[in-house]
Amino acid sequence: MPEAVWLYTLAAEQGNADAQHALALCYDKGAGCTQDDETSARLYAQAAAQGHAGGQYNLGWYYDIGIGVLQDEEKAVRLYTQAAEQGDADAQYSLTLSYTHGTGCVQNVETAVRLYTQAAEQGVAKAMHNLARCNNDGNGCTQDQEAARRLWSKAADLGDEMAQTSLAWCYYLGTNGCAQDYAASAQLWRQAAEKGELEAQDCYGDCCFTGEGIAQDVAAAVRQFRLAAD
Repeated sequence: MPEAVWLYTLAAEQGNADAQHALALCYDKGAGCTQDDETSARLYAQAAAQGHAGGQYNLGWYYDIGIGVLQDEEKAVRLYTQAAEQGDADAQYSLTLSYTHGTGCVQNVETAVRLYTQAAEQGVAKAMHNLARCNNDGNGCTQDQEAARRLWSKAADLGDEMAQTSLAWCYYLGTNGCAQDYAASAQLWRQAAEKGELEAQDCYGDCCFTGEGIAQDVAAAVRQFRLAAD
């Protein structure tokens, strides 16, 4: 047993919540020990019972998906809520998905928007993207398409491929307070396409085929279309 796992084990057995969480992560990933979902879940539960936000979030994720425990979406929401109230950004984001889709709780888009905002303020790119979609459509909040574009821009700068794709459409169509700019849209679609985003692969392929925003390259277009088709 590696020394780190051994030390975490000693501290966890003495009730140290940080050690319980760290040891759970080791069993979760199989880092320095044999991967074991049930042991990981037990340790996350020990940490969560002591109010450890990371333990609450990770145990919530286990209940949400049914890893190492029987799936229980309502219990997942309770755990996400406990961690989110402590400011855990991952829990805030996961809780938004629960409220957006009504899994484990009553669907409430306004609550989802509030939680998206909290997670976005902590730099969670996917939360920024989803909050931008809400702003763009006026879903759960007042419609503000320029605010949506600003959020997509921040998330795109952080490398979120969905935000890059959405921001590319703003530049391509000249909407959301953007001047029309085919070169900017092609660059953003290329960035997202390189991460495997299917819509971006198709759109970047169109740019290569037509020469909008970049030099025409039919061979590159065919490659992108094949990637999108696969």
